[in-house]
Amino acid sequence: MSKQLQDKSVKPGDDVNSAAASSQASVQAAFPESTVAYHRIDEDAVTIGAALEATALVLGDKPVDHADAAAVVAAEMRATGLASVVPGGAGAAALAAAESNVQNENKSKEERTSISDVLENTSAVLPANKVVTREDAVSIRSAEEQSRWAQDGKETGFGVASTVMEAAEINEDDRVF
Repeated sequence: MSKQLQDKSVKPGDDVNSAAASSQASVQAAFPESTVAYHRIDEDAVTIGAALEATALVLGDKPVDHADAAAVVAAEMRATGLASVVPGGAGAAALAAAESNVQNENKSKEERTSISDVLENTSAVLPANKVVTREDAVSIRSAEEQSRWAQDGKETGFGVASTVMEAAEINEDDRVF
């Protein structure tokens, strides 16, 4: 999986904000200049967006639950530096998917919205991205853990947070940040 994570990295010198789809232009305009400036990505770095895309590969057809959505929201907030969900972004999509999946829990797994449905093109929809650090991974894991505990009162393992933690470990091992 490490290779999969690294394959999703942005090229050296890329500015994720200018590489994003034109539909994100209005969201990008809301970012302070200082936020935009630090989003130059090292060639060997695994970004938060790439880690989320790797999660789509790893968890694939697992239906999105509220804990997954909480982790995606936390990841998006860490990547963008914003304190709220980006309208139309990955976090908003994950929240909507989790709620829809709860309402459709009697439907088959294939009929519910999956992790890959929500995260497969995350880097393209993130209005900003950054190299994932251990601090990011811990924050994302905490959000997922708190939501899982609130959901069912027990720890059931981690999905999104595990992939992000692995990405942070790759970056730490390679000292790319």
